[in-house]
Amino acid sequence: MDAFVAHLVHNGEQTSGTDQQLLAGAISLETAQQLAKTLSSRLDSGKEKIRAHLHQNYDTYLKTVTEASETQAKVSELLCGIDELELSFGDEETGIRTRLLGAIDKQTRAEQQLNENQTVLECLRALASINGHVHILDSLIKSNDYLEAARVIKEIGHMLDETEAIEGTRIKNALLERVELAQLNVRENAFKAARKLLEISVDKESAAIRVSGIDGREPGDLVKGLFGALEILDAASELREAIGEHFIKSFVRPVLSVQSASVADSSHSELPEAAFVADLDDTGKKSSTAAELCGVVTGAISFINKAFGVDSNLALWDNQCGIDICSLVIERCFLNTIPTKRCDLAQFSTVTDSLVGSEKQLAELRLLGDESRPISLAVGRLDEIYATRRCGAALELARTLAESSKFAIHELSQHEIWSADFVQALVDDSDCEVAPRLADAAGKIGSGHVFPKCTISQTMSQLVAEAYRLVNEAAQTRPMADAAVVQYCLAACNLFDLYRLLYPVLHRAELSKIPSLAWQFFSDCMYASHHARILQRFTKELFGDSVGDVLPLWQTTSTLYFDVGNAQISALVQRETKEIRSMVDANKDGFLNASDELQKGKLERMAKQVRLVVTQLAKGMRPPVTTPHIFYSTLGRFVDAAFGEIIDNIVDIRDIGVDDSQVLSDHCRTIYALTGLFQLDSTVLSQYADIAKSEAPAEHDELLDSDDEADDPVDGSSSSAKIALEHCMLGNKLLQLADILLISRADILARRRAGLLAQFAVDDLVNLIRALFSETPERAQDIEAIRNM
Repeated sequence: MDAFVAHLVHNGEQTSGTDQQLLAGAISLETAQQLAKTLSSRLDSGKEKIRAHLHQNYDTYLKTVTEASETQAKVSELLCGIDELELSFGDEETGIRTRLLGAIDKQTRAEQQLNENQTVLECLRALASINGHVHILDSLIKSNDYLEAARVIKEIGHMLDETEAIEGTRIKNALLERVELAQLNVRENAFKAARKLLEISVDKESAAIRVSGIDGREPGDLVKGLFGALEILDAASELREAIGEHFIKSFVRPVLSVQSASVADSSHSELPEAAFVADLDDTGKKSSTAAELCGVVTGAISFINKAFGVDSNLALWDNQCGIDICSLVIERCFLNTIPTKRCDLAQFSTVTDSLVGSEKQLAELRLLGDESRPISLAVGRLDEIYATRRCGAALELARTLAESSKFAIHELSQHEIWSADFVQALVDDSDCEVAPRLADAAGKIGSGHVFPKCTISQTMSQLVAEAYRLVNEAAQTRPMADAAVVQYCLAACNLFDLYRLLYPVLHRAELSKIPSLAWQFFSDCMYASHHARILQRFTKELFGDSVGDVLPLWQTTSTLYFDVGNAQISALVQRETKEIRSMVDANKDGFLNASDELQKGKLERMAKQVRLVVTQLAKGMRPPVTTPHIFYSTLGRFVDAAFGEIIDNIVDIRDIGVDDSQVLSDHCRTIYALTGLFQLDSTVLSQYADIAKSEAPAEHDELLDSDDEADDPVDGSSSSAKIALEHCMLGNKLLQLADILLISRADILARRRAGLLAQFAVDDLVNLIRALFSETPERAQDIEAIRNM
């Protein structure tokens, strides 16, 4: 074949034989392509040669052209053969590739099946091994070999994690449940074994702890095995927690709940093995100190540690157990023993020192961490805790005072002059030391604050004294205890507010029915308002900016008390004046035909009723119940209510006969006799004269008036008439009405011109003249004259 190609390329003659040889030959694809390229090149070259020799020999040219055409056809046929050869080669390659891929796929499946079989075999081996470990685990649990059981559980867990073939299968889930159950059994059995090792028995007379081995094994070895097992299972902390709860519940609580507990002599114990015994006594015959009670607890812990062989490699207790023991110690030996009086707090330091020492012992016994010191923290808050209790007791006192229905009075025998001596006298009543700062601050404020002599309730007196005692407590608080200082001052202010809110609600019925009680509450409110203002200045002088938030509250409290007291009296006056007017109005028909005996009886009955009511009201507020100023001003409102109603009824009469006018005039003078109630002894008034004339601060202005109290009259009756005219706005009008009923028209007209009847309206005078005098031209002239004045 190669020779044929070479012959063709080198101008070898081509015959039909060579053609057949070419078509039937098996040449390579690359050789065929090269051959085609060579033939194409030769064809082009032949054409050029033919054109060159065309002009020489046409015949030769024609033959050459014919041969070229045939050659071209052969080349085309050859190219087609090459394409078919290409296709043939491609089909054969595809078939080979397909068969090859099929063989590879079979090989892959065979290898996969082999791997699967290998995995199944390994899985079966692993399951067989796991099953063997499970049987070993069951026997270890039955034999109470917790340490080895824990190791086997851990190993089974690792085997399950490494056996990926059973991941997510029911077999693995079942094995996991089995392992979890075994782990739970080990934990529960370990807890039971620990409780069995630490046997605690308590009765009324003793508490005993016994530590003994199990199955001939020493307690220390057993405990180490238990903790080793649970360390592997990540449950050692739960065992410590269980031991701590068992010890606290069975031993610590009973010991700390009795009045007396002490470590007993070991020779007194009847237990067959080494034990720790504490003698208990809750009969009240004995009483243990905080140090003794804590000593019993720490002694028991030391005994347990020694019996179990606790060392640096074995932590028997957790910090929570130590914290819980400290909490019980704080409750039993600290909170329940804090003194109720500040003067006893100094001696209480021995108790706090012993408690802190017990806390150090617990830390040494590894029951407390380095940063955990609950007892020291509680002792550091002693002032705050004492303040909370003291303030709570004070607020409870305020509630008790407000609820009291005794209504006992406390008469101020003299004017209360605020001073350092006054404050010290209040504080001394509490059996408590007076803070040195208290007298200094009181001296700086001065003695100008005066509360006038009057009657207050014993409850308000006790309330104010308690507030000053709280301030004294605050003044004795240790430096840097600003929170406790604020707590005391706030509680002192809250005393006032709680009493003010409760008293009017709890005693609403009594205050509305008993005027004297309403006056007592009014005096209480003024007294509380007075001291609230002083306490504002006093606490500011004592504590400065540390009580800045409390100072405005004092001012608010003072204002509220002042408003509540005045509102109470306003309601009383409104209620009683309405009652007085109702008495007069109920008998108003007695003013008509007053000379008739029946009508005259109605007027007399009315006068008696009005006088009785006003007299009772005056008695309920007569000094020293209130001050003269309050007495005068309020009595004037009561009397004016009666005067005004009588004047209105007489002025409205359309016809007054001569006999009727005499009766009505006498009735006016009878009612005017109520002004005699204004009379007070000069000795009473003289007690208020000095304070009224003084330049004391203005906080007593609502109780005193210089015009009322400063006078020291010689003639009491003339003084009462003068004061009556000052406080009874209608007193003069009633006297003038009594005269009008008897005098002539000319006298009425003259008095009108003189301005003596200025309180009467023109229409009232005209109605009186028409009712008293017959209709005549002269009467008409007088009426016209009055209208023109």
